[in-house]
Amino acid sequence: MFQATVTLPASADLALSTEGLGKGLVWVNGFCLGRYWRAGPQHTLFVPGPATRVGENLVTVLELEALTADDRPILLGLQGVKVSWTRVSIGA
Repeated sequence: MFQATVTLPASADLALSTEGLGKGLVWVNGFCLGRYWRAGPQHTLFVPGPATRVGENLVTVLELEALTADDRPILLGLQGVKVSWTRVSIGA
């Protein structure tokens, strides 16, 4: 599972590219954007403006297939906003 905190100056429509990922689910601030799969047919998930907010936004990606250290989701439509993904362990 990966998580990132993205600070936005205003809520906005965005997109999340799942290019290079396998199969999984994505949430923004607890709102489920949906699932993705490398087999397609789509490789981008729409992030509706009402799911985002001014300030910090938590993006959570549950990847069900193995990822390499370089594989990360890409948020589109964020000029000048740095996104740092953190790998989160769940359960033991």
